[in-house]
Amino acid sequence: MAGMRNGKTWMRLAMAVGVAGLIGCSDDGDNSDNGSAPSQYTDVQFTDAGAFLPPKPTVSLCNPCHATVQCNGSQDKDALCVDYGDDGAFCGAGCASDAECTEGYRCADVKSVEGVSAKQCVRKPDAGSTAQFGACPCSDYAAAKAMSTQCVATFEINAAEKAFCPGTRYCSQGGLTACSAEPPSDERCDGVDNDCDGQTDEDTCTDAPVCQKGVCHVALGCQYMQTSGACDDGNACTKDDACFNGGCAGTTLDCDDGKPCTTDSCAKATGCSHTNADGAPCDDGEACTVADICAAGACKTGSPKDCNDGNPCTKDLCHKASGDCINDSAITDPCDDGDACTEGDACKDGSCVPGTAKACDDKDPCTKDSCDAGTGCVNLPTNVSPCDA
Repeated sequence: MAGMRNGKTWMRLAMAVGVAGLIGCSDDGDNSDNGSAPSQYTDVQFTDAGAFLPPKPTVSLCNPCHATVQCNGSQDKDALCVDYGDDGAFCGAGCASDAECTEGYRCADVKSVEGVSAKQCVRKPDAGSTAQFGACPCSDYAAAKAMSTQCVATFEINAAEKAFCPGTRYCSQGGLTACSAEPPSDERCDGVDNDCDGQTDEDTCTDAPVCQKGVCHVALGCQYMQTSGACDDGNACTKDDACFNGGCAGTTLDCDDGKPCTTDSCAKATGCSHTNADGAPCDDGEACTVADICAAGACKTGSPKDCNDGNPCTKDLCHKASGDCINDSAITDPCDDGDACTEGDACKDGSCVPGTAKACDDKDPCTKDSCDAGTGCVNLPTNVSPCDA
């Protein structure tokens, strides 16, 4: 995450809060003594609550500040609001060398929070410190006015990443307060850079329902407006989903796979599915088969259609296209007219025509020859007729 560590950042912060309304700063650019700076004061004043206000110093050296306009007093027209890095910003004083600075200060090339480079008297760091600046003390006047400055606190996210979060420091009777910066957190719609990435309220209000867009309004919170265009209604059984009147809807999906031996269904979560309908009746497309049945997801051909009309004098066929039975009578095949006393029966025009009478004479003078329609020839012995032995 990027920290707020340069003059441009200070300028943005000053512009964001408005110089005239900065916390702890009066319209006339109140400044304070630092303990070592010149101690010439103006008339005695009182706070808004009526309490005694320490005399106002005529110089602003080391006062907490947000913008250079707060540091320009009657005796320090060249003073800038110097960027002290993460610790904040404090009023300097124009100089050409250390000799022009009060004890405890040095003349250094610095930049103001607005990015202006100049020589300014700044607080010396403590002996042995490697810091560029020392800690500015708070004068009684600065403490009474609760003068403030922006600051940056560093938080470790992990071994490779740190967050630099902006906060505020105030002058109090006990000196400057610690930086008020909060540890980074998820960005919220509240006008604060919660995740310390240098942006405010970004990627918030993303919980808008489908077909609505969330917009962050600091005073009102997340506001939602209707959108148009394609969407996803979360139902896998619809297609061509589109936004309408703040809602998302589509047309029902056709799950028919065109196969007679599958059961087609649709689940909202997964969409179309097809399961084998084994054992179900089906049509194999052959008109001359019957009792077709589903097996392994396919239609298994049944048995041939029975077109037998029981007439031996017709030729029984099935019309392949229509499935109609055809009983052809144009045959002359041998047949049986059911009379055992005829022979040479033959089919004609769909009927069995009797043939000639069966010859039952066995040439035996001692038998009586006859014919039974059910059994055929009958030759019974007789003793009444003379015979030739």
